[in-house]
Amino acid sequence: MATGPLIISQTIPYSIAESLRTREWGFSFWILSLDHPNGNFRTLFFKGNGNTNERTPSAWLNQHNNKIIFRLSTMNSNDEGFETNNEVVIGEWTHIAFTFQNKSDVNASAYHVCIYMNGKLDTALKFHDPVKYNNDTFMLFKDPSHAGPVGFYKDLIVWDHALTAEHVMSLYSSTLVTAAVSDQQTMEAVQISKGIISNKMIHLHSFLYHL
Repeated sequence: MATGPLIISQTIPYSIAESLRTREWGFSFWILSLDHPNGNFRTLFFKGNGNTNERTPSAWLNQHNNKIIFRLSTMNSNDEGFETNNEVVIGEWTHIAFTFQNKSDVNASAYHVCIYMNGKLDTALKFHDPVKYNNDTFMLFKDPSHAGPVGFYKDLIVWDHALTAEHVMSLYSSTLVTAAVSDQQTMEAVQISKGIISNKMIHLHSFLYHL
């Protein structure tokens, strides 16, 4: 688990030793975004190599607002997904949790995705087209084509199961962030966005969740 606050795009100080090959999983983190929409997608996470359009799963902040755009690839389209109802508020800590459940069987495909913001369910969607997986690296806060949002993250946790609504609310309440970010940290984040401090792509190698 990262402890922190840490500047987005720096390396998370932990590693996942084994591949996750589960039918369900999830992850959660706190984020403090300092940048306003700038016409560019800002990566939260991305799974792919950048050379193909496969992106199961990936998410960005919208280029025109701070809503989360979620995407995955299916056998019918490489770009299926949805946008959250709420935005990541600029200058405030926001807790975000993602859950993924593959409930497919021999009769039908069913892939469930939920996004929680500040302990509450924001959006849930069931994909009924067969989901297309890829074996590429899972990247956080940067992808081959886009930078991440300017700001900070903390307490990033990867789960080997899908969190329940009660678990997400408990997690949000127990880790509620109230501390302000210092002027020095803000300056460092701005320096990163201007390329003064080099961005580092965060890799969780061998992050797989095939059946």
